[in-house]
Amino acid sequence: MVRELCIIGFGVSGIACLRWSKLYNIDAVVFEKNDKLGGVWHSISYQSTILQSQKQSYSFSDIPMSKHTSDYPTRDEITDYLKSYCDYHDLIKNVYFNQNIESIYYNENTELWEIDILNLKSLKTYQVKSKYLAICSGFYNKPNIPIFHNQENYKGIITHSKEFSKIGKYTIKD
Repeated sequence: MVRELCIIGFGVSGIACLRWSKLYNIDAVVFEKNDKLGGVWHSISYQSTILQSQKQSYSFSDIPMSKHTSDYPTRDEITDYLKSYCDYHDLIKNVYFNQNIESIYYNENTELWEIDILNLKSLKTYQVKSKYLAICSGFYNKPNIPIFHNQENYKGIITHSKEFSKIGKYTIKD
């Protein structure tokens, strides 16, 4: 089966992309590597993270955040808002969770995107073809850890801030 639109990622951008594609009757499907919606709000943010801007600037245009939501929402308030938005627009039925994109290729002969996907639960790979492709996985998806001069002499832990979501792992040492 060829899909009209394949969306990769189901954070804020993927949610918006799917919502508007449904509004315009575009056959769309989403592949999300995590087991829940929310992108970085679910997968790599601290439990204590709050939004750095006011809720009005982070709400979808058709459904604002509740007046009961903090002016600077917490991670849980954001993920609750995203879930209620998806429920209201019945978006989840178009989403496949636990799916890792292995490769993407544009076939010029067929004028289709060929997306190879690994189901992270069954560990089976399959292919989806799509006329259009929206990559909504965000720029936090793949960490870049530069190599520093004499790095091999450093005895501490070298990691990317993406790994800080479990803050208890890192403690002050004497």
